[in-house]
Amino acid sequence: MEFFKFLFFWVAGTDAYAKDGLGFHKEFFVNNGGFLYGFLIALLIGLVICTIFYFGMCNNFSLAKVRNWWICLIVTAIATFFVSDLVVIGGNGSKAATTFYHSNTEWVKEHRKSPNVKDYTAKKVKIEQKLKKWSDVRFPFDTTCAIYGIVFYVVGTCVFKGFSKYGVKIPW
Repeated sequence: MEFFKFLFFWVAGTDAYAKDGLGFHKEFFVNNGGFLYGFLIALLIGLVICTIFYFGMCNNFSLAKVRNWWICLIVTAIATFFVSDLVVIGGNGSKAATTFYHSNTEWVKEHRKSPNVKDYTAKKVKIEQKLKKWSDVRFPFDTTCAIYGIVFYVVGTCVFKGFSKYGVKIPW
């Protein structure tokens, strides 16, 4: 999963990720597939909204407009941003196995017999406090996912536009 670390370089380059000596970030994003989940969410949302636009809206002459393409692009970015935040980062006390919050709790449980268990607990609390303030890796991760959602929407445009009735020349 080191490949996805490269794709999410903005996240991997943050101080929170790079200076995490206890491995919370690497454990979740690389070893447990956090980057992969974000990438797949971006892929899914980008292609689904693009499909809705070209196979739904572009078969109606009054809806097949460049303006609506841009609106769908913006919707893709916003949806990807918030869905990736909800599904991958999660919230305080999250029980979903795919969330960063849950992974941090499990990481502390794995190290409860470690001599520096207090360091792990303190780091977990510090990460949670920063995530609540939209710092740590939350904003860079969600923004990177939104950018990938836009990329997949544009790629989907190149693939799907020839199959629609009125969307052949949208957006260019």
